[in-house]
Amino acid sequence: MTPRMTSAMYLRRLLRYNPGLFALNLVAWTVIHALPVLLGLIFGEFFDALSGHAPFGWNVWTVLALVLALGVARATIDLGGGYIWWVYYYTMEGFLRRNLFAWLMTGPGTPNLPASPGEAMSRFRDDVDEIGHLFENWIDFGGMFSFCAGSIAVMAAINWRITIIVVLPFILVLFITNRMSGLLKRLRRSMRTAAARVTDHLGEMFGAVQAIKVANAEGSVIAHFRQINQQRRKAALRDGLVTALVQNVTENLGALGAGLVLLVGTPYFISGAFTVGQFAVFVTYLTNLSSRMGFIGSVIARQRQVGISFERLERLMMGAPPGQLVRRGDPLFLRGPLPTTPPTGHRPADRLMALEVRGLTALHPSTERGVVGIDLTLERGSFTVITGKIGAGKTTLVRALLGLMQRQGGEIRWNGTVIHDPAVELTPPRVAYTPQIPRLFSESLRANITLGQEVAAAALHDALALALLTPDVAQMERGLETVVGPRGVRLSGGQIQRAAAARMFLRAPELRVFDDLSSALDVETEQQLWSGLARRPDTTCLVISHRQAALQRADQIIVLDDGHIAARGTLGDVLATSPLMRQIWEHVPVSADPS
Repeated sequence: MTPRMTSAMYLRRLLRYNPGLFALNLVAWTVIHALPVLLGLIFGEFFDALSGHAPFGWNVWTVLALVLALGVARATIDLGGGYIWWVYYYTMEGFLRRNLFAWLMTGPGTPNLPASPGEAMSRFRDDVDEIGHLFENWIDFGGMFSFCAGSIAVMAAINWRITIIVVLPFILVLFITNRMSGLLKRLRRSMRTAAARVTDHLGEMFGAVQAIKVANAEGSVIAHFRQINQQRRKAALRDGLVTALVQNVTENLGALGAGLVLLVGTPYFISGAFTVGQFAVFVTYLTNLSSRMGFIGSVIARQRQVGISFERLERLMMGAPPGQLVRRGDPLFLRGPLPTTPPTGHRPADRLMALEVRGLTALHPSTERGVVGIDLTLERGSFTVITGKIGAGKTTLVRALLGLMQRQGGEIRWNGTVIHDPAVELTPPRVAYTPQIPRLFSESLRANITLGQEVAAAALHDALALALLTPDVAQMERGLETVVGPRGVRLSGGQIQRAAAARMFLRAPELRVFDDLSSALDVETEQQLWSGLARRPDTTCLVISHRQAALQRADQIIVLDDGHIAARGTLGDVLATSPLMRQIWEHVPVSADPS
């Protein structure tokens, strides 16, 4: 099992990503947060000047001028600090989200999302924000700590006995906060989980509107939503209550400290050893000290809570090597022109002559079922059909071949060259894939086919004709501009599959891979589809199907049984040698474990 990185390891790697900008922020905000130390001294001089005890002979106007100068200096530094902070903040969040998205899109053998798309978006948004805010706290921490250390040093120089008495409650609260960090972490995990369930359910509701209406299940769906939302509310309330309790107790310690100064300092006032200006210094510092100490306590708590965010992001990047989340990669392009899209035209190396697969093994971690030791060769212009009973491993074979799931063994060669990362290398213009259940977006039919690519009208017309979608488009009120609804809900099953096929044809790949494309097509439409492809010269197809129309077109048929190749050859060969193939051909139901 691959060892996972700890939160501390992640944070150290993030600190090394842009240390110069982090250091610049640290210096700027340390100055901003530490300036009140000088302000307290100036206030002390102000009140001493009023009472005639100013040691430097300053008058009131001198002190007011210093306060004004300090305010202008802080405002100036605050503006500059704000700018460099937001640059750093968006750089860090962009870095994390880029690595997340890159792994999900191109990671070799990337499995399906461990949760729903809505839950994944929650992790993209909330958990990355949590990490970004921790860095904000760290940058502020330097200034807060400098203020606390400086103010305590000044107060101790005035009277160390009173200083110890008024600072002890702050130290006690910090100790309690640290002891409560485990509880805070558990409450944050519970809150995040409950919020994710609500987001997940909302996404599922919007994606299944038609199914809910058909089943007349609006009441039960809303009742379930109300139940999980109530759980989220309770979890958020517990998390917010405990966090706010710690913060409020700490922030109100300033008033307690001022009271202690009055109680403990009375003898010093009477004896004249404690001036009004020195009392003003204490009160000024204690007011700020409460919020600063509270902030330090919250940083300690957030340090523990952010571990939950790293755990959730790790689960989102299932199968990723340690450190992938914080791996340095391409530029972020946060400013300046965006990079140009790489050309999609065919290169000489992309032209398929032969795709060879040797010893391909891919097993699902949860069941240890899949395909084992598959050998396969696809020649240019060939039509290969993979068939077999349900659960034989047909889709697993194709997904492992294309890098859509992790494989445990085997080698793939494109024209004799080893393919190390099929998820990246076996994509258009080399290979295009239409899954068994194609994914459409709630956009126009045109947008679903082109996916934002600029295409010539003739190429789009040709792709529609090859997918037998032209008559359907003609009958739609808005033609290609018809919005298909969530997941293509406004189209029939056959139209969804043919729209996905048109998307594939538009990219003119060297190898077309279909996973049971004809499952929602009638026999006549299916025959026309395969006939149209057969008329295209040098068209290479890999098809998962048990339908006769596809089997009759095949140059090579591979019969899978329990993850192994049970038969291979032309239709006549496999019908003659494989009882399983004869059952499939004759449409005889095949048991889960045939004898």
